[in-house]
Amino acid sequence: MDFFTSYDKLLKENKINDARNLLEDSLEHAIKNNNTALIIQILNEAIGFYRDLSEFDTSVKYANALLNLIKKMKLDYKDEATCLINIANAFRAGGLLETSAEIFKEAKSQSQQGEEKIGNDE
Repeated sequence: MDFFTSYDKLLKENKINDARNLLEDSLEHAIKNNNTALIIQILNEAIGFYRDLSEFDTSVKYANALLNLIKKMKLDYKDEATCLINIANAFRAGGLLETSAEIFKEAKSQSQQGEEKIGNDE
């Protein structure tokens, strides 16, 4: 079973500690294998998971890790905007309102630039 199938199954069964362990183990495995795409996906999941559990410090920790990672890369504008919105929500929930607002603005700008580029390519 792949990560997302296993993760979804654990959440549906309300096995929160097992889901936490799967997130952490899968992230460690993805890092060891230098699987950047999977790292980004798992970090996004971890941000929401810990935010939903009101473990805001952990959510913010993963949000910062994701922010640092995507700043070093060139993602599709939609993927980057999605990550930025997720990061901003973690910061907002963690009480980092100014930082959250800045990242929301960056996500909006990314989306607008991407849409403009698509419009110009047509």
